[in-house]
Amino acid sequence: MSQNLSYTEQNINDELANLQLTNDALDLDESLFPYVIFKIHGNVYALNCKYVQSIEETPEDTTEVSQSSYEIRGVSYYKDQAINLIDLRRVLGIISQKDYLTNVVDIPSRIQEHISFVERLEEQLTTESPITVTEDPHECNLGKWIDAYKPLSATIKNEIEHIVAPHDLLHNTVKRIKDALNMNRKEEALDIFDKIKNNYSQNVIGKLNNLEKTLFSEIKEYSIIIRVGTKTVGLIVDETESVEPIDKIQRLPEFVIVTEYIQNLGLRNKDDSLLLILEPSAFA
Repeated sequence: MSQNLSYTEQNINDELANLQLTNDALDLDESLFPYVIFKIHGNVYALNCKYVQSIEETPEDTTEVSQSSYEIRGVSYYKDQAINLIDLRRVLGIISQKDYLTNVVDIPSRIQEHISFVERLEEQLTTESPITVTEDPHECNLGKWIDAYKPLSATIKNEIEHIVAPHDLLHNTVKRIKDALNMNRKEEALDIFDKIKNNYSQNVIGKLNNLEKTLFSEIKEYSIIIRVGTKTVGLIVDETESVEPIDKIQRLPEFVIVTEYIQNLGLRNKDDSLLLILEPSAFA
C-alpha cells in the first residue's frame, strides 16, 4: 500500500507501533487499550487499538474480486500479504464520496441552474413579465448546500468562501433590477442585467468549476489495517483523527442495535461527544 501519509496518520502509526510491542509481549485485555478515532461522512467512530496494525493510504486502484460481497472494495497488499479492503461506507449504508459529489452536490447541475436563472431573468425583463427569480442566495440549491455543508479540508473551505460573495451578489442584484423597474427606469434595469449576464454569472460559474475540481481532488481515503485472530483486513474510512482512551462506554440496547458492526457507544474524554464504536469481531 502507499505510504503517502499525512502528519496525523504518521503520528497514529507511531503510537500504534508502541502499543503493538506491549500487546505482543503481554497480550493485554482490550479494555486496557485506547482507540483509533476516525470519521466517515462526518460521523465519528472508534476502533480498539488492540486490533489495529497501522493506517495506510487507500490505493486508488484495487484488484476487484469476482463474486465477492458488496462491502469488499477489492484486494490490496499489506506487508506482502493479500488482504480484502472493506468499504465501511458500504457496510454502514452511506453513499460513497464520489457518488455524493456526483449525484448530491452535482456541480454541473448547479451551474446549469444559474445559467437558467439568467435566461429566465432576461426573458422576464424583455417580455415585461413579473420578476420571479429569487433574490435570496440561500433559496437556490447551491445556497442551501453551502449553508448545510461542512468542508472536509481548509482547501475546500477556501474555495467555497470564494463563491459566497459573487453568488450573493448575483442573486441580490435582482432586487436592484426590481427597484429600477418600480421607478420606471427600464434602461437602468437592463444595464444592471448586463452586469449579471456578462460579469456576475460568469464569475460564479468559473468559481463553481474550480470548486468541482477541488472537491474531487480532495477525496482521500485511508485504510485501517486490523488483525482479528488470524485474519487481516483493511477498513476504508474517510479520515483518521487520533489515538485516545475512552473511559465511558455503554452497550446499545438490543432493540436499538441495527447492525452487528456497531454495538456500543462511547463518549470522548475531552468533550463527552458521542462516538460509535466499531466491533472488531464482526470482521473476523
